[in-house]
This record gives sequence, structure tokens and C-alpha cells, in this order.
Amino acid sequence: MTDTTGAQVAKRMSEMMADPTLSALVYGQKGCGKTWFAGTAGDRNLFITVGNSITGLKTLRSPLFREKVGADPWVVELHEELDEKRMPKKATLLDQVCVTIDEWLEKRPDDFDTVTIDDATNTRRAAMFKGFEVNQAAQLSEGWARSNQYAIPMPGIQDYGQEMKIMQWFVDTYLEILAAHGKNFLFLAHERYTFKKQLNSKGDPIVGSADIIDKIRPAFVGKTLPDDITVNFDEVWHIKKEGLATSEVPILDCYGDNQILASTRHAGIFKPMEPRPNFLDFLARIKRAA
Repeated sequence: MTDTTGAQVAKRMSEMMADPTLSALVYGQKGCGKTWFAGTAGDRNLFITVGNSITGLKTLRSPLFREKVGADPWVVELHEELDEKRMPKKATLLDQVCVTIDEWLEKRPDDFDTVTIDDATNTRRAAMFKGFEVNQAAQLSEGWARSNQYAIPMPGIQDYGQEMKIMQWFVDTYLEILAAHGKNFLFLAHERYTFKKQLNSKGDPIVGSADIIDKIRPAFVGKTLPDDITVNFDEVWHIKKEGLATSEVPILDCYGDNQILASTRHAGIFKPMEPRPNFLDFLARIKRAA
């Protein structure tokens, strides 16, 4: 930061306000409580469903959610226009997400405090088709033509690479934009497992043994993207349910371990495991600690 003369301006740390916003990537298995947790962001939550992410809306509409949480968020449902083969006529879905956020920030900024995107799987699919379109225009891939011919997505190596670049751009761009506008950002994702061979006492693979889970990460494509894409989020939380089927409790892992990726920039505010997590409660804790 510089003054009118171009000289650098310094401030004491105590003079600088704490960041008033929170960004979090929340991931877990289907039905583990991701949407329920996002719903605790309250009425001032712009909840964007991408593509076929309709399961989350069932949660928000359920009598139990209305009874226990009672939140009434704004909901925007976005879909791709499909042809007779159930393939996108044009790759517009990711553009729709961007336009929706941009327009709400411009025209209705006082109506919401948080943007929730449900979910990463369908956002990633939207990015894949956008990548097809970009690569076809640049004559780098025939994935779009092959996909339309066989009516199933058929990405090549170049298309996966383009998808990863687009997803990284999307996340980085809107983390910055939403923070600049004083808005919170929740991005919901499924989990992805990687496996490894069981080893004997000498460290050699045991022939015939079943693979075991090595890492649990957010479900993104690419060897490094699941880790790279999390870097700029304040929080990366893994959510699961524990207990009997009739009395399961959602539990948020805020710190992770050697297997589960989870992290927080608010160490000491959150417990390692947070049962029945509530987003507005989390915001209040951060504000009290500021």
C-alpha cells in the first residue's frame, strides 16, 4: 500500500482489522451432513446448486431440517441445456455460476453474507465441458466431437489438463472476489480415496493382499489438484457421521491426520472434532476471538 506520494505505508498489526470473512471447503461421503452444515449459514445464504446437485435441496426442504435449523436460504438452481442425447448443447454451466455470483454481488449485495456452491463434482463436470470447448477452439483436442458422437464424455489428457486449470482459476478467482466483497464462501465436495498395498515387516508389498486406504482428499481430478486447490481456503474440513443409524451425529474434522486432509487457519478456536457443527456459531467464535 502506498500514499499519494508513492511511498510505502506501514501499519502496526494491532491497527489492522481481522479478516471478516470465512472460506471453507467442506467434503465427505454422500449423506454425511455437508448440506445440513451449509444450511446452518442461515437465511442470508446464497445456495447455488450446480447441474444435478439436487440431493442437497432435499435436505434443505426436509421437515427435520426446518424443525432443527429453520433456515430459509436463497436458492439458485443452474442447469446445462441438453440435446436429445443428454449432452450439453453448449458449455454454459460454469459461466452461469460465475454470472450468478457476479450479478448478486452487483444487484443484491445486501441480501446475503455467504455463497454456498453444491457441489464440486458437478462444478468440475461443468469445467470439463468448458475445457472441451476451449481445446476444440484452439485445435488442441477432439474430445468435444468424440463426446457428442458417442453421447458420453470422452476427455483426453489435454482436456483433463484444461479442466484442472479452469477449476483452479474458478476457485482462486471467486475466493478473492467474495472476500473483497465481505462475503463468506462454502464449497461442498465429495471425498476421494487413494489406496496403497499392504506391506510386510521388510517393507515389501504383500502379494494377494487387499489394498488399504492411503489418503482421503476432496474429490478433484489430478494427482496434485486435490491438495493445490485447497491452499487458499481458510478452512478445509472433512465431515462424517458417527453413531447408530437412528441417532447418527455429524462430526467435523478441523485438523485431519496423516490420512485425512483437513486444516484450519483458526487454530485454538475450533476443537479437533466438532459434533453437530453450526456455521453461524463458528463465525461468532471467530469474531469473539478477533
